[in-house]
Amino acid sequence: LTLIASYRVDTNVTAKGPAHSNRETVYPNGTLLIQNITQKDTGFHTLLVSKVDLETEGQTGHLCIYSEQTPKVITSNNSRPWEHKDTVVLTCGAETRNTSYTWWINNQSLPNSTRLELSEDKRTLTVFTVTRNDTGPYVCEARNPVSVSRSDPFTLNVLCEWPRHPHHFPSGSCYHPEANLTTLCPWLITRRPPQSIQELFIPNITADKSRSYNCLVRNFITGLSKTTVKAITVSGDLSQPRDQTQVS
Repeated sequence: LTLIASYRVDTNVTAKGPAHSNRETVYPNGTLLIQNITQKDTGFHTLLVSKVDLETEGQTGHLCIYSEQTPKVITSNNSRPWEHKDTVVLTCGAETRNTSYTWWINNQSLPNSTRLELSEDKRTLTVFTVTRNDTGPYVCEARNPVSVSRSDPFTLNVLCEWPRHPHHFPSGSCYHPEANLTTLCPWLITRRPPQSIQELFIPNITADKSRSYNCLVRNFITGLSKTTVKAITVSGDLSQPRDQTQVS
């Protein structure tokens, strides 16, 4: 034990100890006043009373100081993880004592998944073998008995080796005249937004639109690309159409 201060009732004299910081006052009834408390005041404090018969009695209590939660920032151990390859560890702010943590993904509580793991104190969230569906956003909340703080949304930039395939609506390759044809051609880019989609819409399609349509899908990060050739035939014959889509 390190002495803060002692007080003698018979002489009304207070003596300061090594742990006195000029913020402590001892009163005749044994009360200890600590002004402008800090985190350093957290710990066990013991009151010792020495009687005239030289017998000593003591009582120990624990003082816990809570700090007001500051806005938390989610950090990641990997700013550009690869899909199906990398594991990401997300951390909620700086470590503080006596704090509980809660996580959300896509504005919902964490789902039960073998690919998601919380640390014992729930301050860190590990996402094993990330996929493009794990981008988030993620939000964490830090709480103690006196305050609560929630982070800004955090989104993972998951790198995909191959981009998505083009989509055609309706499906098939043979269409009746005056039908509406929509083709979505997505690709990954390095700038925001993380995905961009180019749409080809042909309303009231006619026979002169029968041709092959090319969609180049490119990943500018890896340099890999895919080309889809969609052969469209406009005919009044709607018998069992053949899908002539080719991927190279």
